[in-house]
Amino acid sequence: MADFYQYTALPDTNSIRLIYLEPGAADSPLRCQLKTVSLDHLPAYEAISYAWGEPVFTCELCTDDDRMGITPSLYGALHRVRLESATRVLWADAVCINQENTDERSRQVALMRMIYSNATRVLIWLGPSSDEVPTAWKLVSKILAQRQRETELFRDVKTEAISAQRNEEMGLPAFESTEWVQLSSFYGRPYFQRAWVVQEVRLAREGLALCGEFQMAWDDLQNATRWLAHKMYFLKIDMTYMGGIGKTRSCNHGFFERQRAQNLLGLLRVTRNQATTDPRDKVYAILGIATEAIACRDSRSVSYAIREDSVYLHLPAGCCQITQSRWPRCISTQFAILSNRVMI
Repeated sequence: MADFYQYTALPDTNSIRLIYLEPGAADSPLRCQLKTVSLDHLPAYEAISYAWGEPVFTCELCTDDDRMGITPSLYGALHRVRLESATRVLWADAVCINQENTDERSRQVALMRMIYSNATRVLIWLGPSSDEVPTAWKLVSKILAQRQRETELFRDVKTEAISAQRNEEMGLPAFESTEWVQLSSFYGRPYFQRAWVVQEVRLAREGLALCGEFQMAWDDLQNATRWLAHKMYFLKIDMTYMGGIGKTRSCNHGFFERQRAQNLLGLLRVTRNQATTDPRDKVYAILGIATEAIACRDSRSVSYAIREDSVYLHLPAGCCQITQSRWPRCISTQFAILSNRVMI
């Protein structure tokens, strides 16, 4: 049997690993080569954005004479994007970063902005299909068609509290229809609740949402979501079933708006309910789109060697000089608020 994969140290802080996923039939094992490349001489590659799920490494990815354990979530994503007759070049954090090496993990996380913004496309794995997905996908298509009609007439989407009559005129399901329940269930998927995905999606040149065999441009999915927020459907649909869609009101403020940077404290506030496994990632997951961190470009701002309650004290010296005068009086409050939701 093959040995478990042993990582070779990266040559410098300007290097990353890429997955060269070999072609194969749907039911064949996953095989790849891991290659080290310089950020100064990158080949074309796609980055995967996904929810890790439970940290149970029950699936295998084979590489040369070795194998590595990966989570079912990443295994599903790699199976979904593997091509039948060509190698696909990818980046995925759980494979491309030696998660057992604290120093490497810190250095590579500090490069997340470059990794995702340099990818030709971000493949957004929402998970396998389930009973609600076909209905949800069709409803999103109906919403997009209505949005297009509205923008063609008025050049923009009108903000309004939608009425039952207006909803019927647009040809959308009645508020009590189970179609909305299924769409709500779709938006309740773990992916939409992760902190890391905000940065990963915002940095994407292009995003492709994948859910089982279904796929859609990320911009289309976001536009449908923002349309629902503009029409205040959250006032009409039972919030018990709304899951992630209840949070899409924040899309009006560019929550997932691609290429959009924002100040760090603002990001901490709008992502405070997003989930992370490690409390330190409440900050690290958004540094790549924080204006102060972008201006500072200090890789020392990320360190998994420091204590969780030291993250907010560590950042000002590393990259947040702009907000340093405001930071001390909000550190304890922010840590209490932002650490209240730590999960996978």
